[in-house]
Amino acid sequence: MVKRVLLVLVLAAGFLAGGIWLGGHPSNLPDPVRDRLVQDTETQRFHDALEVVRGTFYRDVPEKQLVADGISGMVKKLNDPYSQYFTPEEYQKFIRQQAQQFSGIGVAVGQDKGGLRILK
Repeated sequence: MVKRVLLVLVLAAGFLAGGIWLGGHPSNLPDPVRDRLVQDTETQRFHDALEVVRGTFYRDVPEKQLVADGISGMVKKLNDPYSQYFTPEEYQKFIRQQAQQFSGIGVAVGQDKGGLRILK
C-alpha cells in the first residue's frame, strides 16, 4: 500500500514537472497539441524563429541582442521617420539627454484620421 501511494506521488510529481516544462517550451509539443494549447501563433512564430537562430547559427549571439534587433527591425518596417526603438540602455541615455535640453513650440497633439492634429 505504501509503495503504491509513493509510486502515485512520484508519477504525479513527474507529470507536474513535465507539464510545467512543456508550458515554458511549447515548441517541443507536437503541432496539433501546440496549436490547441497555444493561442498566440504569431508570437510563437517569433519565439520559434529565435530558437532556430540560437540553435543553428554558427556563433553564439546573445538572446538579448537578437530580441532587440528583431524589435528594431519591426519598427523600421513601419517606414515612419518618427518611430524608433530604443533598448532599455539607449532609452535611459535618451532620457538623460532630453533632461539636459528640451525645446519645442509648446503645443499638444492628438490622433486624427489623417495622422496627428494640433490640439492647442
